[in-house]
Amino acid sequence: YDIISMMNKKSHYDLYIKQLEQLKDRQGLSALKAKNSDFIAWITIEDVGISMPIVKTDSVDKESYYLTHDFDKKENVLGSPYQKYGCDIENTTNTTFVGHSSYNIGMFGNVVNQSIFGSLNDYLNYNSKYNYKIKVETLNGTYTYEVFSVFKFNISADYDKEYLIYTATDLSHEVDFNNFVNTAQTLSKIKFGRNIEMGDKFLTLFTCSTDSTHYRTMVVARLVK
Repeated sequence: YDIISMMNKKSHYDLYIKQLEQLKDRQGLSALKAKNSDFIAWITIEDVGISMPIVKTDSVDKESYYLTHDFDKKENVLGSPYQKYGCDIENTTNTTFVGHSSYNIGMFGNVVNQSIFGSLNDYLNYNSKYNYKIKVETLNGTYTYEVFSVFKFNISADYDKEYLIYTATDLSHEVDFNNFVNTAQTLSKIKFGRNIEMGDKFLTLFTCSTDSTHYRTMVVARLVK
C-alpha cells in the first residue's frame, strides 16, 4: 500500500470506529454484540485517545483472522484489536489484548494521527498529565486498570522475558505471580512504584512500536476495581 492509500484507509477506519462508539453510546454494548458475535469488550484509554471494540475468536488458529479483518469481518489490513485466545477478564489472572498500530508520519518525521493501538507508544514517555487508567466495559461489568509497566522490545533478539508477559494467563501460584510482576516491573521504562499484591489481576496490551518493524510495545496494568 502506498502512503496516500494507507492514509485514506486509516481515515475511513477511524470514522467507522467513531460510528461504533456512537452506536454503543446510544444502544449499549448489546448492540455491538448483535453486530458481531465476537465482540467482548470496549476499551477506553483517555490518556492516549484509544476508544474501540475488542473481539475474540473461539480457537487459537483463528486469532490471526482479526489481524486482517475489521469489526464487520471485512478484509482490512488495519484489522481489529482482539483478546488473545485462552484468557478472559473474568476467569484468568492476566488478559491480553492485541492490536495493530497505525499512524502517519509528519513532514518533520514526527508521528501524528495515531489510531488503533498506535498511541500506546505514547506511554513509553512519562507524562504528568496522564492518569494511567484503562477502562474496559463488558456485558458483565466495567473494569478499571492502572498501568504499572510499559516497555518496548526487539523481536529479532532474545525476548524470553517479554514472551513470558505476553503468554501468561494463570498466575494463581505465587512463584508464577511474583515472576510475572517482577519481570514486568524490571522491563518497564517508567518505574511507577505501584503496590502489587498476590491475587491481583492484570491486563496486558500488545502492539507494534512506532520506531521499527522489529520492535513491539507492551503495556501492563493492574485491576483496581
